[in-house]
Amino acid sequence: ELGPLTIKAWQRVMKTPVDGVIDKTKSDLIKAVQRKLNATVGHGLDRDGELGPETIKALQRYLRVPITGIIAKPKSDVVKQLQRRLNEGRF
Repeated sequence: ELGPLTIKAWQRVMKTPVDGVIDKTKSDLIKAVQRKLNATVGHGLDRDGELGPETIKALQRYLRVPITGIIAKPKSDVVKQLQRRLNEGRF
C-alpha cells in the first residue's frame, strides 16, 4: 500500500518536504518524480504535481511492472517495486 511510511521514504529519497502525504493537486514529490520520469523514460509528462494515470503509467514503465495506469489496492506491483527501491535508498 502507498501509505504514509512509503510516502515519507519516497519524499526523503527525492529530497522533497517530508510529511507522508501526497497532495492531490500540487505535490512537490510528484513534481520531482515527473521530472525524473521525463529524464529517464522520456514520457513528456507535464510537471503539474498530480499523480494521474499518465504519471502512473510512466512510473510503472520506469519500475518495469505491468502498465495499467492505476495503483491497485490493497496490493500493487508498482508499490512493491517502489518499496524495494526505497529500501535501497534510491528511486
